[in-house]
Amino acid sequence: MEGYFIFKNQSSKDFGIQIYEMPQRIKAERKQTEITIAGRSGYFTEDENETYKPYDLTFYCSTRLCKRLDEIVAWLDGSGDLIISTEKDKVYRAKISGSIKISNVIYLYQKILLTFRVQPFKYSRNTYSDTLDLTQPTTIYNRGTIYSTPIITIYGTGDLDFTINGTSFTLTDVVDYITVNCEIEEVYKDGASCNLQYIGTAFPRLDVGANEITWSGSVEKVVVEPQWRWR
Repeated sequence: MEGYFIFKNQSSKDFGIQIYEMPQRIKAERKQTEITIAGRSGYFTEDENETYKPYDLTFYCSTRLCKRLDEIVAWLDGSGDLIISTEKDKVYRAKISGSIKISNVIYLYQKILLTFRVQPFKYSRNTYSDTLDLTQPTTIYNRGTIYSTPIITIYGTGDLDFTINGTSFTLTDVVDYITVNCEIEEVYKDGASCNLQYIGTAFPRLDVGANEITWSGSVEKVVVEPQWRWR
């Protein structure tokens, strides 16, 4: 089957781009620093709190009798979601890295060297079906390969206490609902900041495997966008 990619909701096939070498599958490298100490053998590793490095995905492409090179170059610009045909259920957060190199092999063909700079994780493409509507405390399971940072919308009134795997926070003076975005560590409602209503030492996360979710207070329901991801 011919490989392809989708960038910013447009497919390489729509532009007549043929891929003759797909990128290798890469596992994001953890941010660590090796420290050596005079008089001691080996090294010590300093870990930057479970953070990971971005990396490059390179596509080797070609076109034949292409009259749309200007359109291709205009499309392959900036940042957006990237989907690769070898992993159709995942999406990368990507940007074009460096310049796009186009060379004529013979007058009929052009070769295109294209590199995307991607964030360390791949996310589930099925965000709608992944979303969980909870009406009572429960246990949910992270099917990714690394912890996720969910977006949690809590519907209720008053002061609400919420706990995931022992990490607790309190939301004060809630009216109707409030959203806790654990990825960007922001709390808001209808686009307005509600950070002062959040009381907690950290934002929770969903670990790989089982995650126990509990709450107390006048909570009607909880909507969790888990943002499952893979490394």
